[in-house]
Amino acid sequence: MLSAKTLLVLSAFRHVGAHVARPGVSVALLASFNPAPYLVELLETAAEENATAYYPILDRVSEGYFDEKTTEQALYTAFVDLLKSDGHITQPEALASFDLALSIRSAAPRIEAHYQFYNTSVEPSLKAEQNEKCEIWASFHGKQYCSVHLDEPFGDIESERTYKLPFDRILGNSSALPAILYADITAPRFKKWHKTLSDTAKQGKTSYRVRHKPSLKAPTTPLVVNGYGVELQLKRTDYIVIDDRQAEQGEKIASQKPMGTGLDDDEDVADLKPLSKDEVSDLGLKAASFVTQSEQPMDTLMKLVQDFPKYSSIIQLTTRRKTSWKNI
Repeated sequence: MLSAKTLLVLSAFRHVGAHVARPGVSVALLASFNPAPYLVELLETAAEENATAYYPILDRVSEGYFDEKTTEQALYTAFVDLLKSDGHITQPEALASFDLALSIRSAAPRIEAHYQFYNTSVEPSLKAEQNEKCEIWASFHGKQYCSVHLDEPFGDIESERTYKLPFDRILGNSSALPAILYADITAPRFKKWHKTLSDTAKQGKTSYRVRHKPSLKAPTTPLVVNGYGVELQLKRTDYIVIDDRQAEQGEKIASQKPMGTGLDDDEDVADLKPLSKDEVSDLGLKAASFVTQSEQPMDTLMKLVQDFPKYSSIIQLTTRRKTSWKNI
């Protein structure tokens, strides 16, 4: 049998455990859009740190450098190793900046701008009905090409957007004939497309740019944004009935007190009463009138200036004499 003391201790621990097990409040900041494939985010984040690394990294993607990396951890490790080994980002400070930008998802809005542009501007301008063959396609000479050989156009583009957009990164001579690839860089067919168009750009025949197209493999849950402050304010919504008739009578009596009433130093004001715009308008005049009518004007003035917010509600409730303005 357990002693009474032991039972008391166990009972106390039971209540502590029940308190700890009580569920808390979790607060998270979610974006209004879904995250892009992690490789796309790694690429765009690295390009923010070093813009010249953009197309060399895409060359590595087209070579299958990341094909066997199936988890985000494996992708990150391989990507950072590539940045170091290929000399794109080597300084510890730059790598730390890259990690910080990646942790707060700084490239996510840029990628989403790609997606929004494609959904709202590019896709409605395509004349031909889209199918699986056009998962990746190129815009060239006002035509849509879904074959990497560019031998036969798939359809017309009503208004080709060849001008440089804020999120465009151009390879080759920007004044040359533009070849724009709309692609998901994680798709297998991207490799041939990138090799073909980047080669023509390096030869000076065209200018080449990649515009991200929404991926079919992207997560479907909203993007969780890290590194930003979130405030949660909880407010009681139940209606509480309070009999405030005595309080109203007290205010009425206080407003009728003579101006000679002194200030109570011992009174502890736990919560300062906020004053309205109308109440503040003549507060200075009431304070001056209060001081002049006090039995010890200098002492009253010192108390007011040392802690005026504490006494402002008291001053506001007083009534000044009609002749106080002339006296002041």
